Amino acid sequence: MASTEITSIGRFLKGAIDEVGFVDLRPRLESEGWMDKLVVSRFTPWSYRGRIFGIPYDLHPVVLLYRDDLFKAAGVEMTEVETWDDFIAAGKKATRDLDGDGKIDQYAIVLDRRTESDFFSLLLQQGGGFFDEDGNVIIDSELAIETLAFFTALFNEHKIATPVYGTWHGDPSNFAAMQDGKILSILAPDWYVGILKSQVPQMSGKWKAVGMPAWQPEGRRTTTRGGTMVGITKQCKNPDRAWELLKFTYFDRPGLVNRYETTRIIPPLKAAWGCPYL
Repeated sequence: MASTEITSIGRFLKGAIDEVGFVDLRPRLESEGWMDKLVVSRFTPWSYRGRIFGIPYDLHPVVLLYRDDLFKAAGVEMTEVETWDDFIAAGKKATRDLDGDGKIDQYAIVLDRRTESDFFSLLLQQGGGFFDEDGNVIIDSELAIETLAFFTALFNEHKIATPVYGTWHGDPSNFAAMQDGKILSILAPDWYVGILKSQVPQMSGKWKAVGMPAWQPEGRRTTTRGGTMVGITKQCKNPDRAWELLKFTYFDRPGLVNRYETTRIIPPLKAAWGCPYL
């Protein structure tokens, strides 16, 4: 078996279908009833021309983590924020120069503009993407342009966002800024919550979570970011045994619950959601 992350899968799922190095798992999934037991949409990144080449490791829903105490100190109740327009209004109250030196010390949100991660999350929340159903590049679509304009406006027009400190959201300098109260919110998938709990336990209890602001009233309050799959390579000498091992590793309810307790990664197996921890 082999595992790959979502940013790398494109190098494997391209060209002629016979050139893909993974075994098509759709026949096994359908014949054993797994398609009804799993979140089917999570197969999308690991599918190519109607075939499924990997089992999803995760769901990775995104929430808005925020410092409730610091937003309240600015007169903002985050549970009342429903849309991105609401968030901008709240963010302008919370983004402040605390020491009067003319420089902003506290920003409403931190966003990654080194990579596509936060922009792509916002685009997915709107129902967009980088490719259409036929594999055509649509990064220049009206929706993508609209989303990018909104993203940049958070920095340039509204001035409520700060770029990530260091190289990414999990950089030690970014954690330090969160501890120091320079960052009041962050778009966080489930795995980031796990990293936060393990890497900076001293912030336990200081951060709360709400659904992401929607693009319009009663709109979608989440998105997804990241993903990992496991598949069976065509070089595998015993694919039947590999399939049984894959099911034991990825479809075992107690094992998935234990993984959630340590990493906060939500599994795509619906039966695991009945656990009180999930």
